[in-house]
Amino acid sequence: MWNNYHNPKKVFVERDRDIIIIRSIDNAKAASQFIQALKDGIEKGYDSFCIELDNVTGVFPNAAVPIAGLIEYYSSKGITFEYPDIPTKINHFRIFAPKEYSPMEHNIMDKVWRFTNSKDVGLIVDAYTEELQKSAMFYPGVLKTIGWSLNEVMDNVIQHSKVSCGYVMGQIHQRTQNIAFTVFDSGQGIYNSLKDSKYHPRNPVDAITLAIQEEI
Repeated sequence: MWNNYHNPKKVFVERDRDIIIIRSIDNAKAASQFIQALKDGIEKGYDSFCIELDNVTGVFPNAAVPIAGLIEYYSSKGITFEYPDIPTKINHFRIFAPKEYSPMEHNIMDKVWRFTNSKDVGLIVDAYTEELQKSAMFYPGVLKTIGWSLNEVMDNVIQHSKVSCGYVMGQIHQRTQNIAFTVFDSGQGIYNSLKDSKYHPRNPVDAITLAIQEEI
């Protein structure tokens, strides 16, 4: 049985041969444990995996979106996945079947969406903004800033990641009055996109520090 290498007391995902058991999709560590379990299984010679959920109740973007993107990435590399007995309430989030957003969709929140171009980004950001306007009160300028930030991050995926698509999911938490968004891609990363530029970051942390500066 595969276990978490960094914190064996808190296991969100584990592997038993070709079965990957997901116990939580509401913690970011589930995504890192998922990739570790998957890579470990591939190194052991498996090229097909069965995904099982063990009493998963909550779903949070910072786990759901990376897991969705990683599954599609490895599927493109010839790894196959099966999903027996995934509960309907979990299927609702489209973690295992993300698709492009259409204005015909009834609700953009709580689903993983794939985007491939600037038009997709615009449609998704507009839909998120409209939904947030209906669901929560914001100080002047905050909603505009959220929309600008989402557009900027998602467009960076299109422009700089060197992969064909990215993934996004948003949630509104009414009880705590919080909103949560996660954007994911399986591309080259911020450091690799900047290391051969005129900025020459020394390491990934340096690259992120540069990336959040205006005009960079």
